[in-house]
Amino acid sequence: IDATEVGRMGKIVLAGVENELSLSCPEHAVALPPFWIGKYEVTNAQYQRFLETPAEKGGAKVVHVIPATDQPGARTLEEIARLHLLAEPFSIVGGGKHYPVAVDWKGLYDLNEETVNPVVKGADPKSRSAPELFRDRPLPPGTRITAYRWTVPTTWRAGGSLRAEPPRGRETMPVTGVSLADAMAFAEHFGCHIPTEYEWEGAARGAAGYLWPEGKEFNPLAHAWKGFNFELEKAKPEAARQIAAAKRRLEDAKASGGALERLQAEVDRLQWILDARPLDEDPPYTYVGSFPLGRSPCGALDMVGNVDEWVSTPLFPYPGTDTKSIWRDARARVYRGGNILDKDTLLTATFRKFMNEGTLLGKHFRAATGGFRVARYEAPGASAASHTIARIREIEPPILPRGLDPRTRQGVGPDLDVYGAVGIERYDEVEWTAAGSPGNDPPGKVFHRGRADSLCIVPATGMPFRDPGGIREAAAKAEPPPAGSKRADTREPRDIPFFGLLHLTEGMEVKGEVRTEVKKLVPLTPDELKARQQEREEARRLRDKKAEEEKKEGDGGEKKPPEQKMAGGGDDAKGGKKGGDKEGGKGGDKGGGKEGGAAGGEDGAAPGDAPPEGEEEPEEEDPLDKPIPTHKEVTEQVYQGGFLKGRQFPDGLLLGLVEHDGEVRGALWEARGGNVGSTAPGGTVMLEHPQLHLPKGAVDFKKQGRAGMPYSEFDATSGDVKLIFYVPLEGKGDWFEVTVRLKLGDFPAGTATCPWVTIATQLASPR
Repeated sequence: IDATEVGRMGKIVLAGVENELSLSCPEHAVALPPFWIGKYEVTNAQYQRFLETPAEKGGAKVVHVIPATDQPGARTLEEIARLHLLAEPFSIVGGGKHYPVAVDWKGLYDLNEETVNPVVKGADPKSRSAPELFRDRPLPPGTRITAYRWTVPTTWRAGGSLRAEPPRGRETMPVTGVSLADAMAFAEHFGCHIPTEYEWEGAARGAAGYLWPEGKEFNPLAHAWKGFNFELEKAKPEAARQIAAAKRRLEDAKASGGALERLQAEVDRLQWILDARPLDEDPPYTYVGSFPLGRSPCGALDMVGNVDEWVSTPLFPYPGTDTKSIWRDARARVYRGGNILDKDTLLTATFRKFMNEGTLLGKHFRAATGGFRVARYEAPGASAASHTIARIREIEPPILPRGLDPRTRQGVGPDLDVYGAVGIERYDEVEWTAAGSPGNDPPGKVFHRGRADSLCIVPATGMPFRDPGGIREAAAKAEPPPAGSKRADTREPRDIPFFGLLHLTEGMEVKGEVRTEVKKLVPLTPDELKARQQEREEARRLRDKKAEEEKKEGDGGEKKPPEQKMAGGGDDAKGGKKGGDKEGGKGGDKGGGKEGGAAGGEDGAAPGDAPPEGEEEPEEEDPLDKPIPTHKEVTEQVYQGGFLKGRQFPDGLLLGLVEHDGEVRGALWEARGGNVGSTAPGGTVMLEHPQLHLPKGAVDFKKQGRAGMPYSEFDATSGDVKLIFYVPLEGKGDWFEVTVRLKLGDFPAGTATCPWVTIATQLASPR
């Protein structure tokens, strides 16, 4: 603090500032897997590509058609906006909750103005009706309204109106005005993820742990920040005086064959200062990649300054912290890196920003200075699977196969280890172009232009069974009792061998024996048939008793008129059983009534529908006189050969073992919440019947003294996949090596430009 503006201003150190900064302490070491991180923040041009991808292809764009008058559905702009109401609210200043939508009604009006409120031909555009008139006005049936499942950035405006494209000239500026939920949807679509706090800080600081990306000292010309213009004005005269001498030293070194790297860097630095221009105040950010002096050890730019960047993990206290902050246990969301309007007090690679004007940041908070960059794990498919893991961890009660610690009464059991994941993946990548990257971007850099396809297994973090025999014995008891069985279901979630989570993207499918529901007729048992006969006899007895009572009432009442045919259908004796009203307007069972029952009863015929002369209307057979059915319809769970499709299971499939057809087989359960078949704490979903049994020999495992390197193989011709990963024994130093063999169907074939990616037995060095 002393070295920054707060300290320089009379060494004023407010307790609030100190406590807020203390949440970034203490420094500690963490182990990270090999991963790539975006060299720049995601740009407006890249986000627009995602935004304009149709929702049915995993993107954001939706065309809403106003339904017919007699059909249900949203008809007003307000109702259409609320179709995309985002589920997670956040607190607002002054109390209460805000439930954000992807695009509010006014935004929908702006995006569809020519459809909703067109200008009359030849009229002045200013003569349009006020937008407010269309908020709750039903639109004509068949009207097509362009809407979005994810946010159209609040900074994309022209003439005060929201637009579905960035302002001209800002294509290579970072996208802002988007929430963490938007950022995660973008990343998931392209097979990437939003970096965790640890990953972001590791990329910004490097292995040496510098406080700033550029090193031990803050370079005021290395970042887009509040004091940049002032510092640039001071530095230009000095750079002009030094550059000639620096160039001479470089030329002398070239002539003598001396070391050039340091001298070339000094010339480049001075030249950049001379060429740099002051930052504009509008918009409050600048083009990505404009500050090479702030390059981090891994090569990423703009990690400090320019725009705040979302990270995926919530605020949490660091191990050993002594912070006095009242927010130390908050579950707020976090920005990293600071923005162009921040002072140097906040511009470190360690500072955590989690508040805005007194309000904790939520997953759906949006700011004009808030953007993001993406990351990607080296293990194929792991980044796509990480989104599913995050959703699974938020489910209450937890659905992983957990148990209850008898001493603490706390849930215990495995988690999911994305760092140990293994899989295959396929990206639609292209080299950057002028529309997607700055001019100084080196050749060969790529970005994703379409949905990524992947399959990935994320291992469990622990296995409670000590040896292969124990796993097979547990699997033999893991299948639920058959339907109608009198055997009690005494299984606990922890009794089921659980190896991890299988994640499939929308375009993937896995072969096996799929659980389906089949309706069929089965004969009644003798006891069931006897019970139905007794029910029929009792129903007949009650019917006959009622008829006898009605006859007695009729004999003791008024004398009935002579029998005659009625135009409304049926004779009065039949029609009057249910009787009409006093005027005969509603007739009886067969029509009839005092005046002929023109309207008939519930079975009455309309005038003119009487049977032909000389014919009697047929009597309807009483259901109680029909034969008793000897069969009943039942729904059975059967397993038939087929494929499970990834689009059916966006939250993945839990991988475990059960005994099926007399053999221990791999099985997949749907990863979802809810108590299914047991009140055991957590893991309840695995107590139902699996969604799919894998073929024989698809899952094999053996005990190992140590973990090896996960790897994958894929035959893009046959669709055969082989995955090997490792699960540790709980409380032991041993591991299980697990081999899973899968067969894919309808997978997109690899091409020269978009090949399938696997992970070899020997990984390259971490990047």
